[in-house]
Amino acid sequence: MKIEYMKELLAIEKYGTYSLAAQKLYITQSALSRHINNMEQELNIILVERDTHKTALTEAGKETCKSFQKILHEYSVLTDKLTIQKSGMNGTLRLGMLYYTISSDFKNILPRFCSEYPNVCLKRFSYQPQEIYNALLNDSLDIGVLAKAEYPTEDLLCFHDFACSSGIVMVAKDHPLSLKESLTLNELKNEPIILLSEDPCTSRSITEALSRCNFTPKSIIYTDQIDSVPFSILSSGGVHINGSGLVFPGYEDTIKVIPIVDAQMSFTKSFVYRKSNDNPIIPLFLNIASSK
Repeated sequence: MKIEYMKELLAIEKYGTYSLAAQKLYITQSALSRHINNMEQELNIILVERDTHKTALTEAGKETCKSFQKILHEYSVLTDKLTIQKSGMNGTLRLGMLYYTISSDFKNILPRFCSEYPNVCLKRFSYQPQEIYNALLNDSLDIGVLAKAEYPTEDLLCFHDFACSSGIVMVAKDHPLSLKESLTLNELKNEPIILLSEDPCTSRSITEALSRCNFTPKSIIYTDQIDSVPFSILSSGGVHINGSGLVFPGYEDTIKVIPIVDAQMSFTKSFVYRKSNDNPIIPLFLNIASSK
């Protein structure tokens, strides 16, 4: 099966007629028809309905197109990979990491990436979420980790989701709620919620998650950033909501992490890159991230 033939069937699906597909592919209509016939004979199925009024894919043709799309994607990734390896290109990929989740976000990806692309230089930067967001917009990062949310300039960014976590609430161990092993949002309706004044990215993801659950905090306490959350919990009596996996080492004896039992209370984490960034190493990294 030739790669060109796969692309030709996808063109028929996209443009709806042999004539237009042939025009877009810069081949003759008779050549296109011959190639489709060759594929049908090889696969022993009918891919395209023959009708004098229209051109339409059969159900088998539609399913074949789905498979061809996957094959062509893998083929593209493979050719990019081989090109880099063959040329010995010393490309650079700048990664923005959340310093408090570096291990969970990257431990399964970086060893594989470095093994498959030894000539690529990885530059790693440990940032707060807002710093990653700003660096992406300023083109000083290629890929950064952020909680998925409706950012003001999201039309400039692409989000490659790689993890989803349930909600948790952090409370002081002398707080009455610490006696609970799980909590509903309704049980938090009278509690002040701690958000981050200098980290609008994280605060946005939290408020959007609460909004999806139709939950409005009775009051909000602002602290600077994630590092100051434990102090605010202990000094204010407020609670902090975030995604599972977030921990504050050294506070295990004073702060309790309690799961929130609400299916809609979830957080999605994404590898984010700018749409205009044409660094060819970005899709190679994302492909490994997808298969981790």
